[in-house]
Amino acid sequence: GAAELRAAKARQPAVASGGEEAGAAASCEEARAEGAVRRLALLETCALSGIGLGERAVSDGELRERIESDGCRFMRLDALGAHTVACSSAWGSVGILTRVEQRTTGKGHPCTRWTLSNLRADRPASLHVWLHDQAHRAGLRAERGQVFAVLAPRLIPQARGQTGHWQCSVSRAPQLLRVGYAANLGRCKADSAASGVRCSALVLRSHSPYCAGHLAQAAQLAPTQRADVMRNRPVPQPRLPGHLQRRPPP
Repeated sequence: GAAELRAAKARQPAVASGGEEAGAAASCEEARAEGAVRRLALLETCALSGIGLGERAVSDGELRERIESDGCRFMRLDALGAHTVACSSAWGSVGILTRVEQRTTGKGHPCTRWTLSNLRADRPASLHVWLHDQAHRAGLRAERGQVFAVLAPRLIPQARGQTGHWQCSVSRAPQLLRVGYAANLGRCKADSAASGVRCSALVLRSHSPYCAGHLAQAAQLAPTQRADVMRNRPVPQPRLPGHLQRRPPP
């Protein structure tokens, strides 16, 4: 009887203790809060883009060969602008996928808009990439935090007086190349001023716990007001990049 009872208990599924259940629930909540972004330690740095990678899909040599085979001139995200407009040849860039939006064209066709960013607090730069046709279908399984190269896109000219993100479009799957997954990703620790909900922007934890938008906003405020911007509670003054720091008047 005792042996049979022990055998029956051994066949029962293990049940987590209260502490283990609480820990698992907290982990799930954290994963949802972070938008299911994976936290990977730095493995190596992409030589072309300068982006730290926690997971690699193609080597620097393979990436460079692919860019050259497509006849592209590589440009970092923070170098886009007048140089891109003036460049008559094909170009390509690499960035961290920080936002994925499913859209519809004016003709009713499905498309996707990606935001690729370097997530740098000191020199933030990003690019909106519109995915159409084959590229749209190829990009449906892409995840935030992955690093992609966009090759020979069509630049969408900015309207007169328009500022902000540069935009381009691709329609063929080979114009997208997954480079890997970014290292040291996290979520901005600030609260949204409009809703009070935690900011959903991705950050590089190795650079700053706050996104570039909240850093810029805090730089315009007095130190006593920065807590309202950051988390509506007293927090240590954020370490801003040198060019964002407010210096006392002489």
